[in-house]
Amino acid sequence: MHLTGPEMLRISRGLWGSTWLGRDAGTRVNPGVNMALRRKDSEEGAERWLEVDASMTGTLTFKDPVNLRINGRFEGTLDAKGKAIYPALVWLDNRASDQAAFLAERFGKDVYSRTGIPEIVPTWSACKILWIRQNEPEVFSRAHKFLLVQDYLIYRLTGRIVTDGSVSCTTLNYDLVKNAWWTDVQDAIGIRTEQLPEIVQPGARVGTLSPEAAGQLGLSTKTCIVTGGMDQAVGA
Repeated sequence: MHLTGPEMLRISRGLWGSTWLGRDAGTRVNPGVNMALRRKDSEEGAERWLEVDASMTGTLTFKDPVNLRINGRFEGTLDAKGKAIYPALVWLDNRASDQAAFLAERFGKDVYSRTGIPEIVPTWSACKILWIRQNEPEVFSRAHKFLLVQDYLIYRLTGRIVTDGSVSCTTLNYDLVKNAWWTDVQDAIGIRTEQLPEIVQPGARVGTLSPEAAGQLGLSTKTCIVTGGMDQAVGA
């Protein structure tokens, strides 16, 4: 299929795989990779996300630079070299039930007014980070950044580590009122604000494709990368 552009394509990294949607391109779906899918503990190999997306561009021919809008909801852990050091935890992963109960006891009265989350459940990122701290101390000690899949893909595409409030509002780490990280929660789970991404606006232009990513995807280095927003927030 040939795109006349400039085209806005959206990469939506979800539970069942990677979906590319475009006005002229239609929809392309590639199933998830390396996923262990169970309600109690569900995880996926983060390093192969970009490989899966690269395989999907082969069916499209681009005439002009395009905009890529990225969204997704998994949790990943990177070391100081930017390498994934632990399988990404899928959003429905419920292993952090004890950690959720601990955080609910401390922040349950304030959580809705600060984050917009109605209750603290094991699927939120802060609970999973605390689980890693308590159950995988070696991994936690090496962790340099904690990212959502949207943040990780943007990092791999541009070299920047950023997020936006529409997706980070479900991490329990994000203060919706101040548009900033909720430092009380970071103190409780034992991380520093610097270990989380820079916050930008939903739909913000983050940058352009790095030469490495452009070569892997078969796209121009003039391709703009844009934060995509969480599905429920965008749908509202």
